[in-house]
Amino acid sequence: MIGLFGFEGGLVLNDYVDRKRDRLDVEGSLTGYWRPFKDRPLPSGRISPDFALAVFLLLSALTGIFMFTLPYPNSLYVFLTMLSSCILEYFYQVKRKKTQKASLFALFLFHVSLVLCSCSIILDSFL
Repeated sequence: MIGLFGFEGGLVLNDYVDRKRDRLDVEGSLTGYWRPFKDRPLPSGRISPDFALAVFLLLSALTGIFMFTLPYPNSLYVFLTMLSSCILEYFYQVKRKKTQKASLFALFLFHVSLVLCSCSIILDSFL
């Protein structure tokens, strides 16, 4: 449940942050991926930005609630991974439009945080 709500919240946040840029992509020329519903809900106006932000906050709150039901050391590891992912996502969203090096660096840091979290969980199981 933590992964599901956290992942879906990240998708909503990404659409919320990119809503103005996506409005420019009327004919699909900026993004070359498959669109099953032909247009995006936020840029088309079917969903308001306030509603999308509320959905993101709800999914984040549910993620936090489920995260803190884990036993102590594991909840801390998951929290630190989630926090670092949010910081890296912010860094990626702000800097990616300026340089490709910033997006590669953010992607590298994200994977390093996942490896460190996995290692700490594995080490904790041996102690």
